[in-house]
Amino acid sequence: CATQFNDMESRDAATYSTKYGFGLKYFDEESHEKFTTISREVILDDIRSMYNVGSVFRTADAFRIEKIFLCGITAQPPHPEIHKTALGAEDSVDWEHADDIHSVVKKLQEHNYIVLATEQVQGSTMLQNFIPDPDKKYAIILGNLLVPLIEKVTMPVAFGKGGMRHGAK
Repeated sequence: CATQFNDMESRDAATYSTKYGFGLKYFDEESHEKFTTISREVILDDIRSMYNVGSVFRTADAFRIEKIFLCGITAQPPHPEIHKTALGAEDSVDWEHADDIHSVVKKLQEHNYIVLATEQVQGSTMLQNFIPDPDKKYAIILGNLLVPLIEKVTMPVAFGKGGMRHGAK
């Protein structure tokens, strides 16, 4: 299969899909803009890896997340390392930088967002058991969580053994 990519034409995903019979149809930029976003926000707090930041942008784009808040030392686009994993999603997902995560959480809660934190703490809900209400707005925090902040979130959500902190820094 690797030899199929020897010609330049096959490196383009849409061409590869058509040429080799997968039948995938990719959206052009204009069609992509017509999709509505959902009232979901992502808050990245002190994420050191720019590749992880790019990955979140790409995932947010796939899930039509409305906005990403980049807090603290989290890197901001444009940056080649973010772009390497975001693959252009940093241009299609709204984002905002904030020095202080507390102000972002407060602002979102004032706008009736339910703020979730990814951390294993007593009373947290395992992710697979969390069922969001489609009529409510949610924001989820990924990254370094401070004890005073966890007390201010609406609901902690756990991601298996060890939470998110091991891969998110």
